[in-house]
Amino acid sequence: MEVSERFAGCASNVYQTLLDLFKQDYQESTGKKIVDSQIRNGLHYQKKFGKRNENSVRVTVGEMISNHQYSVAISSNRGVQWLTYLCEDTGINEVRITYLEEYLPEGKLNGWNYKFMLPFMKKNLEKRMRLQIRKLAEFAKNKEVQ
Repeated sequence: MEVSERFAGCASNVYQTLLDLFKQDYQESTGKKIVDSQIRNGLHYQKKFGKRNENSVRVTVGEMISNHQYSVAISSNRGVQWLTYLCEDTGINEVRITYLEEYLPEGKLNGWNYKFMLPFMKKNLEKRMRLQIRKLAEFAKNKEVQ
């Protein structure tokens, strides 16, 4: 699924915000600091979550194109979810952010369940994705002001 919107700002600030959020998540999950130059295709870590950190996923960096594309894969026993952000300057102080989510279910049962449930979830999924890119644009804009 894909959503796209235009916002005030520039692609480089949106991209840097994505990197900063990744670094924060990486440090919280691993206890190690990381710098921008270390974030590249194939870098991965385990992220624990839940009330007692009883669940975990593997986060793997996908294709990164400076100031344009940010992509990560989140892998669990249910499948792989690819999250991709594309940032494109469209004018003076205007950026288009495109957010893509692709889910690759693990196993036939998860695949059937996903295909069956997607039509029911599509509207809420699109709403959540739009909210996510709006929040990202807001974070990038607030960062610009500081």
